[in-house]
Amino acid sequence: MPDTTILAVDPDPSSLGELRRAVSGAGHVFRGAAAGEAALALARSERPVAVVARAAVPDMPGRELMARLRDESGGAPIVIAARRGEEAAAAAGLEEGATTVVFDDRELLARLESLIRWSRTPRREGVLEAGPVAVDLERRELLRPRVVPLTALELEVLRRLLTPPGRTVTRRQIPAGTERAVDVHVAALRAKLGEEGRRIETVRGVGYRFRP
Repeated sequence: MPDTTILAVDPDPSSLGELRRAVSGAGHVFRGAAAGEAALALARSERPVAVVARAAVPDMPGRELMARLRDESGGAPIVIAARRGEEAAAAAGLEEGATTVVFDDRELLARLESLIRWSRTPRREGVLEAGPVAVDLERRELLRPRVVPLTALELEVLRRLLTPPGRTVTRRQIPAGTERAVDVHVAALRAKLGEEGRRIETVRGVGYRFRP
């Protein structure tokens, strides 16, 4: 029996139908809405394990939709299903509490499954883990793939990227000053991660995410 409910809000009925088939086929309960207010009502009643939302819907600004979905769902991760050209709207949604953004429908279900697995994984207190990467928050150092100290900002960037893994972090969410300064700090963090640094992907026009 399915034990997870995924909520989707999309004004396009064909997109909603495709997602329904994919989610149901993966063994999850699907609940869909074509507008923001209807989605918020479902979020309150269903308490979904994850939410998929378009960057904008006709009856509500994107920022408001993401913030209210976050609250009404009890903090469920929100995946923004965006189209090319919606980078600015997606970034605004991320800054209001959405978890990540995908621009490829084929990637969407994989991202949802990753978030569900992460929510069920036991975690050690004070340690963040994602695949081959682990970081000690209290000692401010990498544990895997190798032990190496982190600066306060590198730790903050990695903490955001790994909670949960796959989170998209906008450049404005990284307290490094200019966008160029953000890029420099991310480059330094990639270098400390060695081969695993390639897992920090650039989301063009938005920011960065960690590929678990």
